[in-house]
Amino acid sequence: MVACKYRDLPEPVKLPSCVPAHGRDFTVPIEDRSHDAYKKLLENVTRFNSSKGIVVNSFLDSEEGAIEAFQVEEPGKPPVYPIGPLVQTGSSDGSGRPECLKWLDDQPSGSVLFVSFRSVETLSYNQINELVLGFEMSGQKFMWVVRSPRDPLMLQQF
Repeated sequence: MVACKYRDLPEPVKLPSCVPAHGRDFTVPIEDRSHDAYKKLLENVTRFNSSKGIVVNSFLDSEEGAIEAFQVEEPGKPPVYPIGPLVQTGSSDGSGRPECLKWLDDQPSGSVLFVSFRSVETLSYNQINELVLGFEMSGQKFMWVVRSPRDPLMLQQF
C-alpha cells in the first residue's frame, strides 16, 4: 500500500491487534521490501494456509492481543501455537501449563522428537534446510527450538 521501504515510513505501521511499530524497527530483510529475503517471506506467507499449524516464539501474557488475534478460528487458517519460554508458570496441578506442553501431554510416550542445539551455536541456512527436509521426510512428530541462522538470507526459505 506504500511505495517506499518500510524503514522510510514517517508513521508507524499498524498491525492488527499489535502496538504500531516503526518500519525501521523491523528486521533488515523486512524493512527493505526490495531485499530478496522479503520477497521470499511473502512467498512463504502465501503458503501458511496449507500448514497444519504455526509455532511462534511468544506467550499469551507477553503479546495477548496479537496471540488472541492469531488464535481466532477462520476457514483455512491453521492453528497458531505460542510456545514462549518453557518455564512453569502456573500451579503444580498443570492448570497454567503452556499449550505446547499440553499438546505434548496428549502424545503417546516417546513419540515426539525434541530438537534443540542450545544457544551456543547457530546453524547455517544449508544445515537448517537439510534438517527440515529430514524431519519432514521422516514423518516423525517433532518440536524444534532453533536460533536465527548465521546466514542472513535464511529468511528467504523460512
